[in-house]
Amino acid sequence: MSHMNRVMTKLLFHLGGVVSAMLAMAALLSGCEEQKEEKWVDLRYRVEDSYTVAARNAEEVSFLVKSTDPWVVEGNADWYDVNPAEGGPDEIYTVTVRCQDNDDLDDRRDTLSIRSDYWVGKRFEIVQKGIAYLNADEGDSVIEKTGGTLTFNIRSNQKWSAEVSSGESWLSIVHGFTGEDDGQVTVSALTNKGELREGVVTVYDRHGEPALLLLCSQDGITLSPAIPENGKWFALQPETQTLEIPVDADVEWTAEKADPDDDWYEISEMTTSDRLVLNVSEHTGKAVREAEIIIASVAAEGAEQVFKTVKFKQINPYYAETVYLNQIIAPGAPYNAEGMSYGKYLFYVNAGMTSTDLFFQIQWKWGTGSADYCNVQYRIQNKVAKGMTSPWNTHINYSGAGAALDYYRTVDTSRGNVLGFLIEENTDVSPSIGNFCWYLNGEEVADMKKIGAAFNPATMFWDRISTPDGVLSITSNSGSAVIEKYDYYPPLDWGE
Repeated sequence: MSHMNRVMTKLLFHLGGVVSAMLAMAALLSGCEEQKEEKWVDLRYRVEDSYTVAARNAEEVSFLVKSTDPWVVEGNADWYDVNPAEGGPDEIYTVTVRCQDNDDLDDRRDTLSIRSDYWVGKRFEIVQKGIAYLNADEGDSVIEKTGGTLTFNIRSNQKWSAEVSSGESWLSIVHGFTGEDDGQVTVSALTNKGELREGVVTVYDRHGEPALLLLCSQDGITLSPAIPENGKWFALQPETQTLEIPVDADVEWTAEKADPDDDWYEISEMTTSDRLVLNVSEHTGKAVREAEIIIASVAAEGAEQVFKTVKFKQINPYYAETVYLNQIIAPGAPYNAEGMSYGKYLFYVNAGMTSTDLFFQIQWKWGTGSADYCNVQYRIQNKVAKGMTSPWNTHINYSGAGAALDYYRTVDTSRGNVLGFLIEENTDVSPSIGNFCWYLNGEEVADMKKIGAAFNPATMFWDRISTPDGVLSITSNSGSAVIEKYDYYPPLDWGE
């Protein structure tokens, strides 16, 4: 072998050792990486996502940290101190963050992290308010109807600007478009020929962000009829009556019907400068009637007319729709009718019934399941009238089984009887709104609202008194009875 060959052989052998050593080292490092990735750290803490503290004398922020490995709490700013900023394993630490006073106008913020070994468990924000402020002294904000100026005192430690943001047609700034630190904003208003009006001046901070809303009111013509109790319209009962509506006014005014064809009321001659009086006739129809009165200030030179509307409704009287049946009810021969809704139902049973179990029921479906039904019923069972519901109510269904109040009644089936019940809509989520009542021969036997008992289960039935769209069933389980008719009293509807 030549000298050159021997040198090359030694060199390759040496390089092979180096490569082997490098491969071995790489395998070792790879093993360490795998071990590190598989390492488990249990880092726990009780900390919020963000904390906001005052610019001066800020309260400390504190939270708990515990980990199976050493941990640290770290951030990027130097205006707060964390104590302790690190800790050992398996011990619960109370960490506090204390902020130094902030003398800058602007807020400052930083994000801190809680880390243990390779695991960052939580990042949260500390926000410290700046010392900037911008407000106005409280004072009179009303300008006379003849016009004039109004000045607002601004208290601030920064630059600011102001503009009229509402009422630009009659309100303008004459001083204080911009300012720095304390200052004043003075506005001027034109003569007001109409009713009271309001404008707004918006004051912006040094960043151009809205910081203050200054309300400016200007006196004007006063013409204000009283507001109805419901905020919309005055509610009248069906009888003949007089309706008096107070009117606050500092001008002459007139009143007229919005619809001249409304002949069921008249504007009374008793109307004066401070009250509107209406003479309303008796209502004998079957639907609520409603009307509007237009009140207007008397036109005067240099003044704008002011118009106001007064609305009122008169409910119709309670009335019955009679359905004549003259039908024999016997086992296998029931009477059924669909489309039953809220209201009062009275069933007329002729004298001489032989049925020992006759019942009247309206049932409606409230869900999608096969058992999702509710019903209210009244039955004559062995000459005893029993009001019932489903789901069951202990005070009504079981009143004959030792309950403190007894709502069962003995009836004379040799004579005619009138049984009925009332379904009132649940118009609210509260279980106290929907209601059931039972009637026998003109007597109110039970009223769930008056009894004050909850259904069993608790609120199920109340929640299900939605539009029944129910089915009426009159059924006899034994014997027969003749049903002459039933009266249906629809619920009174005021409309909206």
